[in-house]
Amino acid sequence: MSAGRIARIAFGLLFSVFSGVCVAGGTGRAEAGRKLLADMERALAVVKKPAATICKIGAPLTGPHRAHGPKPMDFTRRITLSNGKTSYGLKYWMNVQAADGAAPLAIEGSTGLGMERPSSANWYCNNFLEFTYGGASILKTVLAEFSEEPEGSLRVRWPTEQAEVVALLSLPADGVHLQIVFHVVAKGPPKPFSIGFRAYPGHTARPWNRRVDTFHRVLCPVMRLQLPPNEHRLVLYDELDVSKTACAIDVGNAGQSGTELNLQNYGVTITLEFPAAASTETGTVRLWDLGRGSVNAAMDLVLGDEGAE
Repeated sequence: MSAGRIARIAFGLLFSVFSGVCVAGGTGRAEAGRKLLADMERALAVVKKPAATICKIGAPLTGPHRAHGPKPMDFTRRITLSNGKTSYGLKYWMNVQAADGAAPLAIEGSTGLGMERPSSANWYCNNFLEFTYGGASILKTVLAEFSEEPEGSLRVRWPTEQAEVVALLSLPADGVHLQIVFHVVAKGPPKPFSIGFRAYPGHTARPWNRRVDTFHRVLCPVMRLQLPPNEHRLVLYDELDVSKTACAIDVGNAGQSGTELNLQNYGVTITLEFPAAASTETGTVRLWDLGRGSVNAAMDLVLGDEGAE
């Protein structure tokens, strides 16, 4: 509801009350005052209450294999998190032996979980999320389990033999970024693990001129480096992208022991490293996927207040 509409409602309420006061006298004034407060509280509640986040989990779909991979069938699920401001669409895509999901294998990367919307580029549509445990891609050969949690959040569980891995994804009701928290529980001797986020900023077709901006500097391909703790917010874009789209990430609260940026001409990956532990619950990682003409907006949104930290 706009500020102008709120003002008109408030004026209308006041006009009605004062009209009643003139007619009704003292008793009428008290009753009219109570009614005014109640009506204003209801109006303000409507204004302040953000839209609820909705999580939609599609049923598994199987069909003949249509891309690279050793097995004959695709296994896909599509999930949407939306809140009225934005919508994030995820795709889970595996290569399987049969329609029941037997002998699964991630077609792309190490989890099979990609991000198709808001953009089919930016965060990778086939595998934006990567995971290794003790250096091995343990999520690659198990089917993930999906469930909706309170407040429209999504729970993804990989029940592997080495560890149970859970990712909780949420979209704040009044936000435009995706939040992810991980829980990793060892089933044997604990091993160090890593979580990666892969992007093709702006577009996938040639030519490319990738850039990663932090609050402190602009980074260009080709490089692979450990980022210091004060470079935890990154804006990813391509200077040759005519649509001027951008994606971004904030890993400042994730609790990792190290952060690696792998900035190549084609793809960009940010990898978080965690030490071995019987049980680890990470802090929150925030991801943005922003639309046309959003590079400057992304700079303001993600990097604008970091100088105060």
